[in-house]
Amino acid sequence: MWARFKQAFQLNHLHAKYLLLKLEAFSMAAKKGDEGYKLTLTGPGHTFEREVNEDVATKIITFVMGGGELGAGDSKDGGDPFLGDKGSGASRSAATGALSPKQFVGLKKPENNYERVACLAYYLTHNRDTPHFKTSDITKLNTESAHHFSNAALFVQHATTTYRYLSAAGGGKKQITLLGEAVVEAMPDRAKVAEAIAEHKPARKRKTKRKKAK
Repeated sequence: MWARFKQAFQLNHLHAKYLLLKLEAFSMAAKKGDEGYKLTLTGPGHTFEREVNEDVATKIITFVMGGGELGAGDSKDGGDPFLGDKGSGASRSAATGALSPKQFVGLKKPENNYERVACLAYYLTHNRDTPHFKTSDITKLNTESAHHFSNAALFVQHATTTYRYLSAAGGGKKQITLLGEAVVEAMPDRAKVAEAIAEHKPARKRKTKRKKAK
């Protein structure tokens, strides 16, 4: 019996060591606060902090120690085990709340200025409680993210009329569309971005030719 226990301990120790090596420079800790547990993930260029419930904290500890796995299937409702329902504003706010604009945009890796506008619009909506914003708001947040737009008004215009990431909200303001949100949430995975565009992009109206009167 002792030999079996010793063998099991050695296997679990090797498994845990492998997982820690796989995490490389990242360190993760779950500590209990006043209202639950806090998850801290640090790495090159990123510091991520999130409050999690006891069930999630237990899964994380079990995973690191080599006794379990984490995956989308762990969620009872089929959503992300950490973010919960992908469609809820609270979960989206939590996903961006711990990141600065610079970190968030860096994490998403937009390939052009129109995707960058969408990322900034997403951040304004879910982190700054600004669902309706002006071009000046996008410009200020872009500056905060350590980037400069050569022509912010043009990029916002094309993000609205050409790419449909934004739409008019009245009073000269814009708002992010379902397509824009889907694209940002799919980034930086380009395959998922393509799927999001195919699924959410509105169909263009076909122009009907008027028959000439005889």
